[in-house]
Amino acid sequence: MTKPRPAFWLAFVATLLVPLAGFAQKKPKIIVVTHGQASDPFWLVVRNGVETAAKETGSDVEYQATGQFDLPAMSKLVDAAVASKPDGLVVSIPDAVFLSKSIQAAVAAKIPVISINSGLDVSKKLGCLMHIGQEEESAGREAGQHLKALGVKQAVILNQEIGNAALDQRTKGFRDGFEVKLCTFDISPRVIQALMQKQMGFALDQQQWLQGYLPVIFLANHVKYGSILQNDLILTGPSFVTPENVAQVANASAKGSH
Repeated sequence: MTKPRPAFWLAFVATLLVPLAGFAQKKPKIIVVTHGQASDPFWLVVRNGVETAAKETGSDVEYQATGQFDLPAMSKLVDAAVASKPDGLVVSIPDAVFLSKSIQAAVAAKIPVISINSGLDVSKKLGCLMHIGQEEESAGREAGQHLKALGVKQAVILNQEIGNAALDQRTKGFRDGFEVKLCTFDISPRVIQALMQKQMGFALDQQQWLQGYLPVIFLANHVKYGSILQNDLILTGPSFVTPENVAQVANASAKGSH
């Protein structure tokens, strides 16, 4: 089945910006809490998406993240966000053990919640409206299968955030799909450079800019006009980036969307 291209989603989202009659105009207050370090290049792109959507919808959006991968600290950020009674909450869920109580408190307070990036397996159970990201185990399997097809016999998997369930799922999928050429998950300036110089075989891009952009768009329109997609999963990845197609991604990166 053909996956919708990002351009399709952006065109669709644009239609949601058209005001619907009968709903009062209001400046939505939305809080975004993620587990990614504030200075991490990956999460800077997510934040760029959040800020773009905030400007386009005229929303008051706060982006919050811990200084390092710290689940108890993240839980406290979510609790503080819920206590401030925002109109919407966007949250990543790297570990439901630490975060489920905080997220369920938001749902109980009737705050609409959208999960992003990690937490697909628990998002619906916790009461989130939808999850925006990629299926990590599937993405890992595709990466493993791709390397296997290239003739690679052995692989080393590096996990930079021990305790992040999404990365554990990604690793499991990779092992299933792979029965050294260098490959990686996620895009950064250094990855783009390595691909352009053909020092890397491929990278799997989960298009994290959309993970920041789309939930703010959806929640802002839900607050303003009462409209919300009925999908419980919006896939932003995986998309294979290779030395052959990296130029397009490099152009997007220069604009802050990768």
